[in-house]
Amino acid sequence: DFELRVLGVHFKSRRIVPEFDQAEFRRGESLLLRRRVEQILQDEPSTPLLVFGDFNDTKNSPVVTGVLGRPGADDALTALPLADRQGDQWTYHWSETDEYSRVDFVMVNRALRPLVRRGGTHIHRAKRWREASDHRPLVVALQIPPAPKKP
Repeated sequence: DFELRVLGVHFKSRRIVPEFDQAEFRRGESLLLRRRVEQILQDEPSTPLLVFGDFNDTKNSPVVTGVLGRPGADDALTALPLADRQGDQWTYHWSETDEYSRVDFVMVNRALRPLVRRGGTHIHRAKRWREASDHRPLVVALQIPPAPKKP
């Protein structure tokens, strides 16, 4: 009887292309996503909402902060503070520049935040992580409330 709304995203690449402003494109994508979040929560404020994906930007960028919304607002999202078992928070390694960065995020709204199990929520760390993707997996554990008992 538990319903969870999930929005997955993959924003435009950070690679520089001379004829195209990819940063501006990502900013446009973030504005569209933020509008969708606001629409969902305006229609049903108690909806447990999880937003995740490759934002191809860092946590203080206008792209990520724009999706989070205004802190303290009813429709604000919280980025989960994910780390691996060694405390590292990077999710992507760009081997060309030997750059480690966190560009992948999981965000939750006020209704879902109390259900996130901190002990099971993390960035996966394994020796062979690159075999499946160039991004490390994000793991979120939720404590789903029990279904109401039927009379």
